[in-house]
Amino acid sequence: MRKLGVLACGACGVAVSLLGAAPSMAGGGPPSKCEKDLADVPRPPAPRTTDALPPEQLVSPLAALQRPQDPLTDLPGGTDRLLVRALKDQARTVAVGSARLLGTIANGTTLYVVPAAQVSFRFPSSCKPALGELEKEFRRLSHQLGLAVIQLTPRGKVIGLLAPGSDSLATGSVMFEDVTRRSTTFGGVVPDDVSSVRLTYLGISEPDTEITVPVSGNTWVRTVSKSQERRGERRGLSETSPDDVVWLDGNGQPVGPKEPR
Repeated sequence: MRKLGVLACGACGVAVSLLGAAPSMAGGGPPSKCEKDLADVPRPPAPRTTDALPPEQLVSPLAALQRPQDPLTDLPGGTDRLLVRALKDQARTVAVGSARLLGTIANGTTLYVVPAAQVSFRFPSSCKPALGELEKEFRRLSHQLGLAVIQLTPRGKVIGLLAPGSDSLATGSVMFEDVTRRSTTFGGVVPDDVSSVRLTYLGISEPDTEITVPVSGNTWVRTVSKSQERRGERRGLSETSPDDVVWLDGNGQPVGPKEPR
């Protein structure tokens, strides 16, 4: 199952401190030494920018990354500063020279895709027994360019969500979400051979629901109004987070995504 909320975890670096806090918070006990030490860990430095080309496995399946960069359209607001700001606390390196415009969705938000490597994170020694393996994984991913989606809203708000790892596109991890008072818009980035995606919502007291969404410019998007969300909640369903996402080719046959390693 490819739950949207699970895949869209590019902000893992921001949420790391919660991992250490979870055990004692869940039990309602006093903070552990790990929790106390995490509170004093400095925030990661601002992402470094690079014009180095991303690996072929990221570029070759994605037409948006293959075209030459247009400085007037392929950087949010015409500057790489917004890319760095959007990925603060998430990215170690941002390949600004490879940023590309994906398009503009119905609510006016402009989408960009940019290769970026996840921030590394050094845990205090008091956290190593529980979180040592996670630290190693963060260090490994900090040396790989994954893909981030940058959203620039009509009001100038910049949102970034990084899917770490060189296989982030292939596993369907490159996703985004835009929540307003009236609706929730969510979607993902897919390779060139994907024509549509099938979203499955598992029924609790009703049959499962399947929705097919077309792909446009390497991107699929679905918008759910707040009234739809409320109707779904009354039926015990989530309208915004599909339980399964399947990529379909032009013949309607499944072509991915692959299971994460």
